[in-house]
Amino acid sequence: MRGLLTLAGMATATVMALSAPADAQPLGTYRWQQLPYCNVITLNVVQSGGVYQLDGYDDQCGGATPRAAVVGTAFLNPDGSVGMGLTVVTAPSGTPLQLSASLSPVSITGSWRDTSGGTGVFVFTPGAPLPGSPRPAPRAVFPVGLSAAGTTIGEVASPVAATDAANRGYVDAVAATRAATTDVSLVVPVANSGVNSAFVLPTPQRTLGSTTFTTPRSGHLLVELNVAGSLVCATSSFTIWWIEVDGVPIRSSVRVFAEGTGDFTLTGVTPFSVSGVTSSAVSAGPHTSVVRGACSSGDSAGSASATAFTGRVTVLDAGYGSRAAAAVEMTEPSADAACVVLRLPDGSERRECQ
Repeated sequence: MRGLLTLAGMATATVMALSAPADAQPLGTYRWQQLPYCNVITLNVVQSGGVYQLDGYDDQCGGATPRAAVVGTAFLNPDGSVGMGLTVVTAPSGTPLQLSASLSPVSITGSWRDTSGGTGVFVFTPGAPLPGSPRPAPRAVFPVGLSAAGTTIGEVASPVAATDAANRGYVDAVAATRAATTDVSLVVPVANSGVNSAFVLPTPQRTLGSTTFTTPRSGHLLVELNVAGSLVCATSSFTIWWIEVDGVPIRSSVRVFAEGTGDFTLTGVTPFSVSGVTSSAVSAGPHTSVVRGACSSGDSAGSASATAFTGRVTVLDAGYGSRAAAAVEMTEPSADAACVVLRLPDGSERRECQ
């Protein structure tokens, strides 16, 4: 390397060319900026045979930031371009960054690429540098075909790119929150299910399936309980059953059963299932759920229940609230808001309104 060409009248040299002098020849100190970053690399250039030894520092954008050591080599490529390979020992972490550049022998400016996958323009900078942000911290990249041979790899950082490896902590954290993503449980609310706000639930006259549970996070709850019980109603012709969580009725869980009136004789319990979704999100922590029952009007003339029951509670994914809002509100008043439809044992239906 015999020198560097004139750039804007500020430096004078000749085109890089192969030569083999007996002794190393210092050619001077030159600066390049690693655009789009504000890092400026200052290098002493010494010709040694057909190659050029480079050493200096990266100012790491100046100011109070410590400088980083830089060493490397420059050479003439067969196509006439100037090749350059540099190792930057970043400070204060000491993490190495390998950088290659291909420069024009006339402008001594070209492109750069590093082992972290970064690219940009390597600009010969005899004067003030251009504005830019600091170069990101280097990321270690494994060579192609590297195998761990069954050993444990430690100190793996959290992934950034889609193709990055992940550490155990990152995987566990993602798995723990997976139930909160919208692609896990897809629960779609049914418009006008249960009873709406105009229907007043009667005072409970029987409680079944009382139990406690603890939720690990907040969210709408899908509560499903299988119980057994029955009520005799003295003056009404049907009974109403529903779920309560922490004393709050789940109106979408309301079920209606036809029953006898007056001298109806209670002979046992009836197994049935009730389920529904809370109308709002429930906070994380311990909760209590029960199944309540009552006659549609008047007092109960008798009741029975079985102590055995089963059930489950599902904390719905975070997207449930937005999907529920998009559906027709089940609490929206309507012309027959206080009516329920009874399915009788013979298969017929009867509408009862309050």
